[in-house]
Order: sequence, then structure tokens, then C-alpha cells
Amino acid sequence: MEPLVSVIIPSYNYGNLISETIKNVLAQSYTNIEIIVIDDGSLDNTASVVSELIESDNRINYFYQENKGLSAARNLGIKCAKGDFCLFLDADDLISPDKIKLHVEHFDQQPHIDISYSRFWYFKNNIEERFSTLNLETSEWMKVLDGDYKNVFPAFLTSNNMVVHSAVVRKSLIDKTGFFNTDMKSLEDWDYWLRCLYNGAYISFLNNEQAYVLTRVHSISMSTNRSKMHYYEYLLRSNIEDKVYLEYLNEKFYPKYMEVTKPLVKKIYKYRILRNGFFNINDLKIIANRIGVPKLIQVYFSAFNEWIKHPKALMTRS
Repeated sequence: MEPLVSVIIPSYNYGNLISETIKNVLAQSYTNIEIIVIDDGSLDNTASVVSELIESDNRINYFYQENKGLSAARNLGIKCAKGDFCLFLDADDLISPDKIKLHVEHFDQQPHIDISYSRFWYFKNNIEERFSTLNLETSEWMKVLDGDYKNVFPAFLTSNNMVVHSAVVRKSLIDKTGFFNTDMKSLEDWDYWLRCLYNGAYISFLNNEQAYVLTRVHSISMSTNRSKMHYYEYLLRSNIEDKVYLEYLNEKFYPKYMEVTKPLVKKIYKYRILRNGFFNINDLKIIANRIGVPKLIQVYFSAFNEWIKHPKALMTRS
């Protein structure tokens, strides 16, 4: 019997686009799927749009929760999923017609794989006009990866190597890794891939031009989310720092880690102090042991100045 694939679609006020996304999934050449729509407290017509689609296809499932954010919505989807594999698809994005079929074949041919990921493109208005970056540029940046933590982790030190819906993930890995971190209001997918790697995931690129995803770019999101993304990037790098120091100090990728991290050290610890508090003595001692007291003093006052400028935005991490 063909494995079941759960497509988890969180939605907050995307009633104007979610019909296109669901129909896109229903048109997949691979048919043994379940679509799990998590309505994250939408105030628009999302419920009625999805209800109408359910009447024509019983593979669609609808769940409502009070607004808790993207990560919490995905987590509810994980709890509801019955599939052998999961695909996390945002309510305004699209996937190629054969994507799921090709990923299932990839897993079947290479049973050791836990995450199979494909090419991805960004688009703004016309899906035929595609770009390789969120800023609508054509420069290539995605790395072709095949391996476990020791081979793949260095690539994820530099940046998030894949958008969330480019990957199809074994449910057994998700069960081991757990849920998305609801404290991460941005870059939560990057955080999740790192945690998958910590839990022994084997990641492999599906090199087939017929497998790809299309990410819709909204003009508002590009400008308003940039500062928030920077903030959460340094929080995420602080978490990486802890992991490396505690468990992976002697791994062969450590020189690469130092190469990537050294220019960012002050910012990493600035945001760490903002996150953990100015009077967290134990954490300040940890930072002092890692970067020395003189740098700690610099970073401490840098964090204080940042807090003076943006107290609400930074301390609430909204």
C-alpha cells in the first residue's frame, strides 16, 4: 500500500488564497494524501472557503484554534497528522504537480533518508516569473546536501538552506524531534531543521526538476519583517552556540563554525542578553567564560542601548 502523506496547511486570514493552495495539492499526481488545514483564529472567510472544498473531497480536514501563531498551528497539524510523511505548506504557496510522488519515490529508493528536499522558487505576482531569493534576485544560494549531522550541519551554520515546504519529512523523525518552537516568531523552520539534525536526521536533495515549490512574496513582509528576522537569527545562533560548546566542540566542522560565527559574536551575545535579561548572573558568567570580560562589557552596554531604543519590540519578541 502506498504511504500516506500529510500536508499541513496553517492559515491566518488567507481566505483569498487558500482555495488555490488546496486545489493545487488536490491536483497532485500522488493521491494518497490528507490535507490538514489549521485555521489559526482567522477573522475572514477561511472557514467557509475550506468547508465548501471539503464537500467535494474528503481528504481535506479542517481544525480551528484561537490565534497562537504559525508554529503553534503547525504543531496542531503534527498532532492531527496520520501520515507516514509530512509536508508543511503555507496557505499562500504552491507545489509542482509531481512533487509528492517524486519525494515518496526518493524515500522508497533510499530508505535511510529522513528529510527529502527539492528546489524552490519565489514569485510575486506571476508564477512564471521566478526568483531564487526572497529579495527577488536570481543569484543561486541553495546548497545541494546529502548526509547526516557531521556532513550537513556546516551548511546550516551559514543560513537556512531550504524553505519549509521544500522538504518532505518522515513522521518518525518528527516524533523524535518534537514540535516547532513557539518562542521563535520568525526563522522557526531554520530552528526546526537544526533540531532535526541534532536528532540524527539524514537530509538529501531530490535532484529532479519536476519537484519544486513556489513561495509567494508579499511586498509588506519583505520590509516589515527584516528587523524581526535579524533579531531571531541572533537568538537562533545563540542556541547553536550553546549546542556547539556543550556537545560538539571537538567535531571536525568546528573550524567552519568559528569562521562563520566570529564576525557575529557581539550581536549573538547582545541579543542573548536581551533575551535572558540584564541581571541573569549565571548566563553572564557563561558569556564571560566564552568571550572574556572586556568583550562582555562591550556587549552588555550594546544590549542596553538596543533596549533603550526598542524596549517593547525586543523584550516581547513579537
